[in-house]
Amino acid sequence: MFDYEFKPGYISYDGFNAMLDKLRGRIKSELKLTGDAADSAMSRFITRDLRPEDLGLSNPEWTFTPSGTSGWVNLVNTYTVSDNRYVGISGIRYASTEDPQVITQIKITKSNKDVRYWTIQGCNSLENVSMYFYDPVTIEQNVPITITAYNATGTVTAQKIMFLGSVVEKEGILTSK
Repeated sequence: MFDYEFKPGYISYDGFNAMLDKLRGRIKSELKLTGDAADSAMSRFITRDLRPEDLGLSNPEWTFTPSGTSGWVNLVNTYTVSDNRYVGISGIRYASTEDPQVITQIKITKSNKDVRYWTIQGCNSLENVSMYFYDPVTIEQNVPITITAYNATGTVTAQKIMFLGSVVEKEGILTSK
């Protein structure tokens, strides 16, 4: 289930906030970090937007080219989330509006267990080409993930599928306050 918009009062908005609370709780309990600006930088964490590199993509661009067969294809092929980093995925934006929508489903596997199936067919025809999921997924540090997609047409065309979400990490890894 998903919402077309992301704003207070929507189930996906509440799901996103619960995802952030879970990620922040994990980093506080596992790494004993705080978000308090009064603490030293060595004991603080930050929250930022999800980047392609956080999911193992080698280029800083959300572009995937599925293989030329119909069926499940890898978008992210078994990537282990970095140390001191906690990732949350709460939605997608299907930015390939000029192309026919090739990808119709997304599956996320965490530690060899399928944890989410999202149907995204028709996303590229929505006004904001985005879907905000009721059930975001969280991925903890040092956990392997695989993201696969269902290629409904067998077309080999670059697809701009942006994963929406946040990262909570130890301050100083990528950015500082």
